[in-house]
Amino acid sequence: MLTRYRWYLIKIPIGCASLISAIGEHLFSQNENDGFSIIEETAEECLCRFIYRTNVQVTSLNGDGTTVIESISSVNITNFSIVTRTKPELTFLRIENPGKSSRELLNALESLVGFGFMVKPLNFEKSSPSTIFNSLDSTKLIGLKVVSAVIDKDLVARMEFASKNGIDISSIKPLQGVNYKLLSATYQVFFEGIKGQLTYSSGGLIKVSGQLAPKILHLIETDLPNFI
Repeated sequence: MLTRYRWYLIKIPIGCASLISAIGEHLFSQNENDGFSIIEETAEECLCRFIYRTNVQVTSLNGDGTTVIESISSVNITNFSIVTRTKPELTFLRIENPGKSSRELLNALESLVGFGFMVKPLNFEKSSPSTIFNSLDSTKLIGLKVVSAVIDKDLVARMEFASKNGIDISSIKPLQGVNYKLLSATYQVFFEGIKGQLTYSSGGLIKVSGQLAPKILHLIETDLPNFI
């Protein structure tokens, strides 16, 4: 199963332990519009669930042909983790399968923390996580997307490349001597005979699939301090 992740650096004036305690106390119920639950907690990570209500306006026609607008309440769920690193001492928010906006979750966390709560999204525009490539048995680039490739002074291209056998960027003739921006890269990875897949985008979204997903996440988060 393919899972998408996005990371944020967060600053918590009340402390990480106090935030986790507040999350555990603010539970979702029939009388609340939003709330949390703690799924699992370890020394380095607290896996949580955020549950919130939204109202959707639905337009329909009745038997007389009159337009009827109804408000339907729905319940949404977002899984996230509070990840801590001690060297240096940093706290990250990892959101699983984020939507177009994580505003509801961030606002709810801010209401728990209070004044001084800060969030900074992480991206990989200047570089990509590197520890993972040195810690697995093998990695193979199998997909590549680039944008803003200046072919001529009046011609800018968006290109996509794919190969099951692996891609050597230096051998791609259309990219030789061309300035371009990396949009995303997909790797097939192996460790102790187990296969996984990783796709990272310059905007900060990472897609992971396969049995290696927990190890890939750990290796990526080892590099997170390099992107703040």
